[in-house]
Amino acid sequence: IQNHIDIITECLDIEQLQHFLCSYFGPENECASNFFQYFNEEVDGIFSRKRQDKRMILSTLVDVVYPMSKWIYKITDNPELHKKFMRFISMLTRPDIASFDIYNLISEILLRFVKPKRVEYNKKNPVYEKVIKLSQILAIKMIDFIAEIDSVSLSRYFDGFTNIVLLFAYTKNDSGHKFLSQFLVPFYVDNQEITETKMLDLFSKLINLKYCNDDEIEIIVEIVIEIIVRGKFYQDIETSLLDLMTNLIKIHPEISPLFIDFSIEIFNENKNDESQTDLNAYCAHFLLSAFNRKPEEFEEKIMPLISEIFSVFPISEKPKTEQFWFEIKSFIENFKDKMTEEIRESLMRCLTRYLSYQEFTNTIFSVPDELHGEIIQVYGEIIGAYLSEHPDITLKDILDNFLPHQPTSVEYILSLYSKE
Repeated sequence: IQNHIDIITECLDIEQLQHFLCSYFGPENECASNFFQYFNEEVDGIFSRKRQDKRMILSTLVDVVYPMSKWIYKITDNPELHKKFMRFISMLTRPDIASFDIYNLISEILLRFVKPKRVEYNKKNPVYEKVIKLSQILAIKMIDFIAEIDSVSLSRYFDGFTNIVLLFAYTKNDSGHKFLSQFLVPFYVDNQEITETKMLDLFSKLINLKYCNDDEIEIIVEIVIEIIVRGKFYQDIETSLLDLMTNLIKIHPEISPLFIDFSIEIFNENKNDESQTDLNAYCAHFLLSAFNRKPEEFEEKIMPLISEIFSVFPISEKPKTEQFWFEIKSFIENFKDKMTEEIRESLMRCLTRYLSYQEFTNTIFSVPDELHGEIIQVYGEIIGAYLSEHPDITLKDILDNFLPHQPTSVEYILSLYSKE
């Protein structure tokens, strides 16, 4: 790509790719220089006008500022650029300018600034510390003028509201707790049909960020139970609901009995439906997580489903394969000597399917190299134990059975263990 940077720069129709180049290679390229010039011209023009043209502001925000916000954190030697960038953002955090589309974009930009990768990149940059502080100040300002927004259109700002809570969670700012309890949860309760999926996804993110306090966890559990009892799902929320339930029982395994029957019912209803692959994967992940945390309590209900639970692995959605592997690994460690032949075969089959994607496996499923190596090692141990018990069977026999009509995948997996 670097060898063809001139061609890319001169093309007028691939700005998105040019921004990607800036994000990937850093700001030291011709694309970035052009964007800096464009940004300065557009923003200086807006600053110089006594009356603000909202259409021009929105165009500059969408075409220049928003895509730049993905990579501007890599610029560590130009404080004036950051100052002007934040001045433009600050100018938009006013009720007379921040329509829902502007509000949502601004909140996403501010959230980007405080993401861990960007903060870590600038940990020795005092200018970026000011960017983080100003992002929190502007987020509070955006909360303060919610009362001035027309209540009829308030739901269109919901993406922005969730971004603001996440910003506070990333920065460990307690303002998020107040905003969540006093505004966002009540707003969700009154607008469940149009906000439920996003609200459940927000809860999962907050739990994973270890931001929620005990009172908030209690509210979240009550919301989940209410949804289950209600039995009516808005916006196809089942996957978000199951993901939230999985995250809840990781920190409070004692509440898992509240969700087990519901999850088993969904899994049994959909496990043979190929159009419900994602739903089955989320459901299987929850059931395996619950079983690993309370095996004695759930053995009767979940153990008969283990083979079918393994059958959903690997999972296409990032980073679910990695998370599911942790549960499979825990199951192997705890029940290695209690596996039936059916369970062991289903485990071998699912890991074979994972490796069948060959050298692209960990890239496709976003599995870190170290973890990918662990899966290869564990698979080899399971296969080795199986072959020692069945001396008349070879690894190739197993692979030909599991992967019919996939000779290249068979050869690839054989090559992984050819030295053993």
